[in-house]
Amino acid sequence: MSLHRGVVERQKAIEEVFEQLFSVLLCSGKTVEDVRTTANSCIESARKALEARENIEDGDAQDFGSILRTWHRHAKYLTPDGFPRPLRLGGRNGLRALVGQYYPQSQIDEILSALMSAGLIKVTKGSLWTPTGRYAVFPRLTGQLLEHLSEGVSRLVETVIGNVTTDNKEEVLFERSAKVRQFPVGAATEFREFTNSQAVAFLGAVDDWMEARADSAKGKRGRKCTAGVFTFAFMDKLGCGIGSRRRRQPMKRSSR
Repeated sequence: MSLHRGVVERQKAIEEVFEQLFSVLLCSGKTVEDVRTTANSCIESARKALEARENIEDGDAQDFGSILRTWHRHAKYLTPDGFPRPLRLGGRNGLRALVGQYYPQSQIDEILSALMSAGLIKVTKGSLWTPTGRYAVFPRLTGQLLEHLSEGVSRLVETVIGNVTTDNKEEVLFERSAKVRQFPVGAATEFREFTNSQAVAFLGAVDDWMEARADSAKGKRGRKCTAGVFTFAFMDKLGCGIGSRRRRQPMKRSSR
């Protein structure tokens, strides 16, 4: 595929994403002028973020899940019966040391505050800390969750564009979906329970596989990159939302 065609396809895909997201804002009650103001504000924020990119430290909301996973899996953080051990704040195997495995020292206090604010950890008797769950499920929109959301959208766009513009089919990444248009609303609870259990099994298997290979590559030469998957389920909310309007003709997709 020519470089020009790849650029054109990428532009079309990004424009379609913007159109869908602007539709969500309009459906939520925003006026056209409100949406224009939001768009201009986002453009300015993106410009500033690009200028400051070299100063951004590693670490994101995904690492919240890594902290909880380590707490639930690694022997030094487990009780004799296999449950997460209550941790003191300090010490060699304390909570600060656990967080420090995924975030720089300068961010530990900030991350601890974010974990508490999100309800992912709690303090117990004797000033010991425990996780409230096995996975990082955020109960409300936080800065970390918004970053996670934006990365998920951008990663999906990258994958779709990469899949339709590559000439090497061995480079195609997993990107699939399943949708039923006449799903009974009364089965919503079953849908949530079923998809949650399937997602946990899938993500757990993928996560274990990636972690094993990352651990085996530690200390070895060779290029490294970020790899992963995002999963989510969806269900209509009273009529107005992404995909509720008639979509224009989508990009031509290569058969896979």
